[in-house]
Amino acid sequence: MRALIWQLRPHGLEHGLANAFQHYGDMLGLKVTVDINGLIDLSNEVEECLWRVGQEALNNCKKHAGVSEVDMAIHVQKHYVHMKIHDEGCGFSKTDGHPFSLGLNSMKERVASLNGDIHIKSAAEEGTTIDVIIPLKKGEDNGVNVLIVDDHHVVRRGLVFFLNTQKEINVVGEASNGKEAVERVKELQPDVVLMDLVMPVMDGVEATKKIKELSPHTKILILTSFSDVDHVIPAIRAGASGYQLKDVEPDQLVQVIISVYRGENQLHPKVTTHLMTHVSKGGDRKEQLIEVLTKREKEVLAEIAKGKSNKEIAAALMITEKTVKTHVSNILAKLNLADRTQAALYAVKHLRL
Repeated sequence: MRALIWQLRPHGLEHGLANAFQHYGDMLGLKVTVDINGLIDLSNEVEECLWRVGQEALNNCKKHAGVSEVDMAIHVQKHYVHMKIHDEGCGFSKTDGHPFSLGLNSMKERVASLNGDIHIKSAAEEGTTIDVIIPLKKGEDNGVNVLIVDDHHVVRRGLVFFLNTQKEINVVGEASNGKEAVERVKELQPDVVLMDLVMPVMDGVEATKKIKELSPHTKILILTSFSDVDHVIPAIRAGASGYQLKDVEPDQLVQVIISVYRGENQLHPKVTTHLMTHVSKGGDRKEQLIEVLTKREKEVLAEIAKGKSNKEIAAALMITEKTVKTHVSNILAKLNLADRTQAALYAVKHLRL
């Protein structure tokens, strides 16, 4: 029945999403500001998904947030559409048992049905922000979307020029330092970030930490001239999925980017040697390994220890099931664990649950 309801074409979209949201806001007594750019013809299913999610969000703002104004932004890029909804209302700390928890779950289901992602950030008395990312071509492989980060203009432009000649790669943006990279990830949601390490303003390690917190599904591939342990270990601990040196062959770099995108860890041979030496000299490092995890990964690990499924974890942490799966994969890889059972035992021992 739900599937049938979802397929019904909503009224009011013939004049576009912006007018529809503003009109719906008027009906609710809300002033809705909508910023739209890069607009192209969206498929009916994508447009309807954005409409239903936005409609539910506005209902929640009216019923629960205690606000009179809501800001919305819809940005259409080449391969995806990003909708952000923000209010300055009372916010909430969790949805379990909350009167609009079912509405949030409905949003997640709609977005997931189009292979999209939804992130809900809220805190008591601090308002709520909802970010929705939906691919524009469902089920079609459009290549790997890559953001290039390097403070040397010549190096950055050379990478852009070369990678743009590869049919498997889409260069979606550039950044000249870590701070810019974090902002560009918020805007572009790339699949892979090609990250230099030594940069002004914010280095690659710090940027990697912030990006993994912000966008767990985004893979970080370090591309640098440094292979010593003082650079390698912090980068891996920060959440990098790969580490390559700038002497890598161009064709090999393309394959490494694709492999990292698919979830494989890709390390340069020199880097592997340093890691093995570091581990062999480190003795029992299980206690230290916990620090490799991001704050969100530790939260997911704690939920695993409670015996929860991915679906239950997603509901508890207000993230999508797809994002939970990404976190679980990262946790197992970083802690060198084989399965969830080992992860649960590790959590009980090292998270002091």
